Amino acid sequence: MPDPLRLGFVSVVRPLFKGDTQHAITKSVQGLETLAANLEFELILIDPVSDVDRAIQAAEEIKVQELDLLLIQHTTFATGDLLAPLLNAHPRVGVWALPERAGGRGNHGPLPLNALCGLNMTLSFLDHPNVNKPEPVKWFYGEVDSDAFKTRLMTTLAALRGLKATQHARILQIGGTAPN
Repeated sequence: MPDPLRLGFVSVVRPLFKGDTQHAITKSVQGLETLAANLEFELILIDPVSDVDRAIQAAEEIKVQELDLLLIQHTTFATGDLLAPLLNAHPRVGVWALPERAGGRGNHGPLPLNALCGLNMTLSFLDHPNVNKPEPVKWFYGEVDSDAFKTRLMTTLAALRGLKATQHARILQIGGTAPN
């Protein structure tokens, strides 16, 4: 039986945003822990990132974890200086944004988290020289317990299991390559 998948999770938070980031992180971690038990993967938690020094430190922690996937959560909007070290820390990355929570003013006013904007920005600079991400980056959106998030995560985990199985499999080729 192959080793379970190892999924790393790190939250990116800018303190200037007024949303309840600690609640958002806690809810996400608790939901991921439940999914890890149900979907049989190991969850590796990396402390949240809120400044460049912490991003560099977290990237070094990630590099030694032997992860199958790094899941970076935009808990709030965050700029490229925080994301570049994390994106470069692992070849297989998913970027996740949480939906906006009401700011107390109905459907208008400032965005307390602005995470979706951060996700969009992150996906737009994957070919930037400071990032150099030749492999695809999977995006996720929604609360951890939403069907949309869970479906994308389950699909990703299935693909990773297949990839991991073929990387460690003995493959037999009978005969030569077919002619043109």
